[in-house]
Amino acid sequence: AGNFGWRGEDGYSHSLVFDTALTDNLNWVLQSDFVSADTTNLPPGDVPAALPGPYANDNSVGVNNYLFYTINDWLRYGSRAEWWKSDGDSFYGLTSGVNISLADNFILRPEYRTQWSPANDYNENIFGMDAILTY
Repeated sequence: AGNFGWRGEDGYSHSLVFDTALTDNLNWVLQSDFVSADTTNLPPGDVPAALPGPYANDNSVGVNNYLFYTINDWLRYGSRAEWWKSDGDSFYGLTSGVNISLADNFILRPEYRTQWSPANDYNENIFGMDAILTY
């Protein structure tokens, strides 16, 4: 809570994360996020163009569900469903991928994602990959 800089002088944000093992191999995570920022105290030139009108209150909420299935010591499947609502518009996403532990300190994570927003006539499919190296 406090000054969010360009997002507003009076802001509040929280994330709640619940994590539980459904079975020895299946894990479920539920995450909820809330962000509220009041830009009414900002000078007109400081309000981001992305916000509607010269001044706006930005309230956003989101819910994410994750399922992880451990196949063996080096391979884990994951899936995520997301909903985010900001300024009255809803955005959705579905993601599936695997975590491949190639070494004790190296994980490769390819994924496929589809995201859409009906109100914004937006629909996109993405393939991505990242790697995590710990040392």
